[in-house]
Amino acid sequence: MQLTPIRLLIVDGSPSFRGALRESLKGDGGIRVVGMAGSAGEALRRIRELNPDILTADPDMPDLAEALAAVSEPAVLPVIAVGRQAPVSGLPGLCDFVGKPNTHNFDDISAFRNELCVKIKIGCRPRTPGPAGAPEAVRPQPGERYHLIVMGASTGGTEATAEILRRLPGDLPGIVIVQHMPAGFTQMYAERLDRMCRLRVFEARDGSRVKAGTALVAPGGKQTSLGRDRNGYFVRCRWGTKINGHCPSVGFLFESAARAAGPDSVGVILTGMGKDGAEGLLAMRRAGAFTVGQDERSSVVYGMPMAASEVGAVEEQAPPEKIAEIIVRRVRG
Repeated sequence: MQLTPIRLLIVDGSPSFRGALRESLKGDGGIRVVGMAGSAGEALRRIRELNPDILTADPDMPDLAEALAAVSEPAVLPVIAVGRQAPVSGLPGLCDFVGKPNTHNFDDISAFRNELCVKIKIGCRPRTPGPAGAPEAVRPQPGERYHLIVMGASTGGTEATAEILRRLPGDLPGIVIVQHMPAGFTQMYAERLDRMCRLRVFEARDGSRVKAGTALVAPGGKQTSLGRDRNGYFVRCRWGTKINGHCPSVGFLFESAARAAGPDSVGVILTGMGKDGAEGLLAMRRAGAFTVGQDERSSVVYGMPMAASEVGAVEEQAPPEKIAEIIVRRVRG
């Protein structure tokens, strides 16, 4: 929980946009703009002077990637790209993207501000990297009741998923995660999770094996499903159309888990807008899986968990830090 305002540095080459962005964020008490920069060199100086928690930055700014790479610990300084289009190549610390609004359309500006505020809050992490900065892991017990864990999330899910994984021991059964993200961002997200967790975290590839102690993040732009053979579980990652409005789709993963794993699996549905995953989680529960959903109070958007709960797919509800305890208790109980 963020107890003090997030310290934000705005980096953009347009003085008018920097000023407008600063003014638009004044109404959010959870964010404080501590400075602005109009060039990559100035951004580097301001980062070192102000020690911000997070940056918004125009990804097309010349020399920005080099400047961010020069920061002593770029991996723990998250960056929200704010531009006309998503960056083709990654920036150090890049965790999300928001498109610049049409300044002549009030609704567009309002939607931009709301999206940016949410992504700043879910992208901001404590500045201690790696497992040394993670809370004490839930103590595992001997034995295993389940051998597969699948998780799905959307808006607010980057933070919720990270909170769960940071609390898990490094020897749990394999985990597969769908987070609604576009292509190009899921690999960076997986790398970020890997730095802060005891588990090893990778972006999934077609044919990746689901192994104990490892979490796989479904690649953006591909539909990810589970298969099973005599050697255990594996994932299929294929180009495909959107399902429930998303690619990857939480529901598509969950439905495949119901078929491939059934009672050998745990399903977790987290914060997000819409209904993706609700019917898939219900299929898992009907197949004998244990299912859990994020509670309303801790959700950024209580859409997906609510939809799952309403159709009877959820056995327990809890905030992310408690979900970690539930997973370990159920897997090792």
